Amino acid sequence: MINVPRYPNALDHALAAIGCILAVYAAGLSIGRPSIGILMASLVTGTSLVGALLGRWFRGKRLAQFDGLLMFAGAIGALAGAGVLNRMLPEGGYPLQLIFAGVFSWMLVFGSLAAWRDPTLCFLVVPTIAIFGLVGAFDTVKEAPFFFFVFLVSAATLFFRSHARAMMDQAEASMGADPDARAPSRRDVAREAMQTGAWKWMAGPEWALGSALVIVLLSVLGAPVIQQSVQGVAGQVRLTVPIPPSARPPAFIRASPGEQSIGGGPASFLGLPILRVKGPSITYLRGRIFDTYTGSGWTSSVGFSGPFVPENQDAIGQRVVFPAPATGVQGTPVSYSVVVTNGSHNNAYVPGIPQTLQGPGLQSRLSPEGAVETFPTLMGGMSYSGTSLMPARIPSSQSAVLPPGPLRQLPYTSGRQIADRVRNLAIEATSGATSDAERAQRIKSKIEEIAAYNLKAPAVPSGKDPVDYFLFESKQGYCDLFASAMVTMSRSVGLPARIVTGYLVQGTAADAQGFVTVKDENAHMWAELYFDGLGWVPYDPTEGAVSVDSQGRRADRSNFFGLLVDRATALLPWAFAALALGFGVAGLWRGGKPTAPSARSEVGIQYARLQRTIERHTGHPRRLGQTPREFVARSAVDLGELAPTAMTLTERFETLLYGPTEPNAAAIKALRREVDEFRQAERRVS
Repeated sequence: MINVPRYPNALDHALAAIGCILAVYAAGLSIGRPSIGILMASLVTGTSLVGALLGRWFRGKRLAQFDGLLMFAGAIGALAGAGVLNRMLPEGGYPLQLIFAGVFSWMLVFGSLAAWRDPTLCFLVVPTIAIFGLVGAFDTVKEAPFFFFVFLVSAATLFFRSHARAMMDQAEASMGADPDARAPSRRDVAREAMQTGAWKWMAGPEWALGSALVIVLLSVLGAPVIQQSVQGVAGQVRLTVPIPPSARPPAFIRASPGEQSIGGGPASFLGLPILRVKGPSITYLRGRIFDTYTGSGWTSSVGFSGPFVPENQDAIGQRVVFPAPATGVQGTPVSYSVVVTNGSHNNAYVPGIPQTLQGPGLQSRLSPEGAVETFPTLMGGMSYSGTSLMPARIPSSQSAVLPPGPLRQLPYTSGRQIADRVRNLAIEATSGATSDAERAQRIKSKIEEIAAYNLKAPAVPSGKDPVDYFLFESKQGYCDLFASAMVTMSRSVGLPARIVTGYLVQGTAADAQGFVTVKDENAHMWAELYFDGLGWVPYDPTEGAVSVDSQGRRADRSNFFGLLVDRATALLPWAFAALALGFGVAGLWRGGKPTAPSARSEVGIQYARLQRTIERHTGHPRRLGQTPREFVARSAVDLGELAPTAMTLTERFETLLYGPTEPNAAAIKALRREVDEFRQAERRVS
């Protein structure tokens, strides 16, 4: 038996809120900023509760009819105030390029306040689907399919209940019961009607089951296709909108392939996935290598040369074997796989010393310094795999020496362009060290002691040496300044060193297939020092540096303001619950009676009495699509002497129901009396 209330109740509001909460939470997770997801989910929970209480308060009142207008105003406010609202969110809010994810989320926050009736409750599904579409395109939330399935079930149930209420109102108007004490209530008659006849497949449980199965089937079959299509396009989309300095990545990411400027100013990231990496013990993915310090940045003295595919390889996509590493370098061979998710990349990002590389439709070549260039440019949806030699990472008694062969001629120990204060600091820091490994570690520790990691550090003033300014004046910066300080100080004491850019693999767990997601915020620059028998060993001074803005490798959350913000965020859901409780108490105290049925509804109820009497007498129900006159005409033979009276009453009903003027009380009273007389006459002849 279908049993839905006349008006949306707590269950309906909960069904609508479930999808909204899961969507905004998943949106925050998809850009790597869970605090945004938690905050928006808390806001939607609070506003949904307040909206449910307001809906109960205004139930049946004229004010409830303005919920659609209020929801529209909220949507306009979310769109017009997108920038202001976004700045209110933690971690810088949604990235500029993804601002519409924030707009849709705020639409759900404001819209939930005005979701009082079925149309507005169901409309919340629209921005929810839009948010889930964005989450699915990025494919960074492993719980997203489960969230989306729960949303589908909730939405299908909500639509069924809403549709059932609408159909029940129609059934009540056309098949209502007698208002007599001995007759069932109008709602009971409507429920009974929806279980039989034509109503059964229009509003009964079969309609709900069928529609729900169609929604689930389309989602299960269509969602993977849409997701793969969107991901393939997303990786090749180029955003041309201007990005303000507060939303730009560091200069070393924006640099051209042949040079690297450093100290370029504040940096922030979009939180977008760039790569998916699979392989054991992978921490650094090397992209480009630079060896010459210019006093303002870095350049490379050697580039790529020769064909992409060696002479013995004449087919694109075959396995390319790179030259063996320098004699004496020991390490462990590992296999890895990389899937490109977003962006365009001229270099393949590889761990350790590359040995082989292969990918569908991909050619590659190795630079003398060990970087791998690919053709064509790597784009979203492309993948490659290979093997690398992973050398030991912790030198002990080994000496730092120049690499053998042609690389010995490169300026790995050059002191050109190094400021005197930087050189003197390196000499002071390594005084008394007994090995090259100890000298390198002392330099790294000195940098960590002096400087703080800060993505919001201002740009190095024009005319200043970036490393000198970083170590002695600002004493804060991002990874490019840390790495540059490590290399220049190492060279100052004779340790061969170079700059490397790429990605740091950390911060996320592997998925079910063993892949780790690498995001744009994992873009990194570090130093590499060459040790005899080990090759190039990474040194990263950001590892032990204190972070100013809690975005570094080691966050410092001990400050009072950060603690205050954390406590306020934790208390926010309770504040909304208290606010909702206050609205609920006020609403229950004030109460409110439903509006009385309209005059035409009363006429419809009386016609339902007449129709049921005719059906009982003839034994034939009124068919779907049959007009009242056609129904009486078809039943004339079985009605006998009652047929003329039935036709006269039917014509009067049509006039009152569809006439230009609203029936008055006197006409309805007279009609009720005539229906009573017809029913009495029917009983006499039965």
